[in-house]
Amino acid sequence: MKMAVFSAFLAFATYMCDGNDKKESTDCANDRKEPDQGLVCNENVVLSEPSEQGVFAFKTTLYVNISSAGIIETETYSRILGILHLTKSPMGEDLQIELCDLLIPAVSIPGQAGPTEMIMVSNVYPELAPAQTSMTVENYTTCSDVSFPMVSFIFSAVLPDPLNDSLPDTGLCSGTSPPCITDMDNDSNPGVTFEALNVPGIDVRSIYMIMRSTMDFSGIIGSEDLLLGNSMWTIEQKAVGCTIVPLGQTNPRPCNESELDIVRKVNPRLEMVPSKAGSLIGRRTGPISCEDLLLSEDEIFGR
Repeated sequence: MKMAVFSAFLAFATYMCDGNDKKESTDCANDRKEPDQGLVCNENVVLSEPSEQGVFAFKTTLYVNISSAGIIETETYSRILGILHLTKSPMGEDLQIELCDLLIPAVSIPGQAGPTEMIMVSNVYPELAPAQTSMTVENYTTCSDVSFPMVSFIFSAVLPDPLNDSLPDTGLCSGTSPPCITDMDNDSNPGVTFEALNVPGIDVRSIYMIMRSTMDFSGIIGSEDLLLGNSMWTIEQKAVGCTIVPLGQTNPRPCNESELDIVRKVNPRLEMVPSKAGSLIGRRTGPISCEDLLLSEDEIFGR
């Protein structure tokens, strides 16, 4: 099994420098030791030190199935950007994972004037708590296995058990104990506010959502500056409020419970395609902010 996985990573690493992209992609032309022309195994590596973090920007490419109340079901692409902060410990590597961006794809629905889209009104990623875990390292040599277990990122909710508790329907944290809902973007509405475009069957203007995203990683050390592997991923969204423009009117108002129930049913659901594991690539960057990562995505990971 390990040989099959290794062969897949080798093909991926070599493919990144195929064709005429060598001059355009930093995956192919830089001064870092990389396996872009073939992995070299059993070379010693240092991922981090007790007094100096190893910082890797990562990009996870995902194949997702999108469904909406039987109206549409299709496969498309999504991606996650984030930062791994590694610190050497007696048990391996202490790991803090910072999530920087999660792409929620637009969905084209037959008969709609445009694709159904959910656009985050305010950037709440700086307020998102990093995930804390550990990375297991087989050996500190190239081609050795590395992994970390499933972690969760909770948007605008407090859960005693972030991986397993159900997302709450109601209950602001200011008036009840967890599990409860927060106002993450401080706009006086529960949850995270999304601008809603072209929601089928109802003129929704805003949706207030809480979300949980989970991910893990299983791969190998490509070089001292490169991690390659697969990632399992989920995202769970729950609408906890919305505003609509009723038929024949022009001004938006808060949804009532029956309207909110309709929004929950038609709000597109995203699930990982079971037969297509997500791929994760991590590149050592040194200290970097989420803002800089978003601006440098193509430079760091190639086009």
